[in-house]
Amino acid sequence: MNNRNQYHFYHKELTKLLKESNKVSFYSDEKIISRIINLLTESKTIGKISGIISTTEIVEYGGDIIDEDVEILYNEIIN
Repeated sequence: MNNRNQYHFYHKELTKLLKESNKVSFYSDEKIISRIINLLTESKTIGKISGIISTTEIVEYGGDIIDEDVEILYNEIIN
């Protein structure tokens, strides 16, 4: 699978996972999805990705997410 197809596959799967989780509001935010994918390809771990999840949900979307849900969502993304 070439890089472009692989990116689109990851984008589609991550969007689907975030939407089905019902934990975040930003599942269709292209900028955030791309940022998470970039961090995953750079092998960044829980600190950065978890930070993006919680900060985006709370600050940018005005939602609320507890640390346990962030950790669960992070583990679902990694798996």
